[in-house]
Amino acid sequence: MPGEIQYAQGIFGLSTETAIDWSTDKIVSFSQFSKYRKCPKSWELAYVRKHKVPSESIYFVYGTSMHNVIQTWLHVCYTKTAKAANEMDLNAMLLDNMKTEYVDRVQKHGSHFSTKEELGTFFSDGCQILNYLKKKRSAYFSTRGTKLMAIELPLQATPDPNRPTIRLQSHLDLVFYDTRDKKYTIIDIKTAKQGWNKYKRKDKKATDQLVLYKKLFCEKFGIDPGDVNIEYFIVRQQIDPDSLWPISRVSQFSPAAGSVSVRRVGKLFQEFLDAGFDEKGQYIDKNHPALGGKNYYNCVYCEYKDRHDLCPPSNRIKGN
Repeated sequence: MPGEIQYAQGIFGLSTETAIDWSTDKIVSFSQFSKYRKCPKSWELAYVRKHKVPSESIYFVYGTSMHNVIQTWLHVCYTKTAKAANEMDLNAMLLDNMKTEYVDRVQKHGSHFSTKEELGTFFSDGCQILNYLKKKRSAYFSTRGTKLMAIELPLQATPDPNRPTIRLQSHLDLVFYDTRDKKYTIIDIKTAKQGWNKYKRKDKKATDQLVLYKKLFCEKFGIDPGDVNIEYFIVRQQIDPDSLWPISRVSQFSPAAGSVSVRRVGKLFQEFLDAGFDEKGQYIDKNHPALGGKNYYNCVYCEYKDRHDLCPPSNRIKGN
């Protein structure tokens, strides 16, 4: 059918990425865009001034490993059989992935950044999630009338024709196609300690990620935006044993992604490009405002909160 993408193996081989000229092209991502929206000064220090703070975290190790295991499991489920997927030792896969990820990051970081006990806790949490997914697989990932179209589908775009050297790069975790209603669903897997609360779900600086990806996806493959749904698939590490109500290991959230939302995100991204890049696609050398946010919440987890030489507290703007 017109506009239907071919199956893309993503992490298993096939790629739709186009060549990048590293001598001229400037690669931007949603995380860079989101960082700018949260605090332009933080973005400036990291990207324009090159004051990036090297850091590693058990959350990156765990998150990357869980993504790999879930995606590999679903690949088997949809390209082979559900029985074959059910026979996979996902816990062993998770352990192997976490070991590999941790060793690689220790080598890059230069020292250990976690403990055996912490790694064990995260591994145990992951095993419980994977065991739950196996039991509930058909409730979340039915194979009836559904095709797994892509895993880690790479998307590249030139978002501003006036700045052709700026390339927006992203990857879609999972893309499904329902053969009955002829619609696509883009799913982004999120690992979260205790799930997403109402504040997280209302934070458009975070949830706009899939809205932007939907825009790129539709433009790249010529698909009607009305035929594409988006969903965050959130796997919860911890369950409150004292909760009066049953709590699922998984929650799903679909932010508003109609034409109005897509245009809004597109406009915001263009404003980001206009504020940060010149006509040649190079960073503009200027000072950006330090937005502390309500009660200076943005500063709490900022890597520059104690770098008063780079971001003086007196310059930080308190929001409403």
